[in-house]
Amino acid sequence: LQRLIELEKYRVLALMGLPFANNLVPRIDALNGRLQEVMTIVGQAGQLEVAVQRQVLDELSALTAAALKLGASSHFRFSASNAYSQIVDDRIRFLEMQPIEGLPSMATFIQGTSHPALRTCQAVVRRLEALSRSSQLAADLLRTSLTVQQQADSTKQLSQIENTARSQLLLQESV
Repeated sequence: LQRLIELEKYRVLALMGLPFANNLVPRIDALNGRLQEVMTIVGQAGQLEVAVQRQVLDELSALTAAALKLGASSHFRFSASNAYSQIVDDRIRFLEMQPIEGLPSMATFIQGTSHPALRTCQAVVRRLEALSRSSQLAADLLRTSLTVQQQADSTKQLSQIENTARSQLLLQESV
């Protein structure tokens, strides 16, 4: 009886991540929506002014920071839920619960109620990781675009300086 009570206690502890995951989903959806909007702007990066591109880069950095913050704040809860779920599975194996004829086993019932919740938590973790990766990749893409544009501007300015120097040299030679 004590082992069954412990099993239920660990099952409840394993399920504590589900409400936390459900609360994170709208925030992740909002961040994903904002990332999609910013990605549309990043797609036009070559046509935008440098100041606008820097604002977009700041927005991407803020999105990445928000995703990383959510991941860091939820990591402990989801890791704990996963660990408690493993304890539940271990206890079920230890108790060797046998089904009663015509009824599903208690192990099937317990795992049927806890495993979907844990898969939800794992899906939220994967979504957070994907959001962080996507925003970081978009920021890297925009940084690369800015660097290429700045190099092109520098080359253009060097060419103008060279033309000006050549003109000055011609004027000095004429004088």
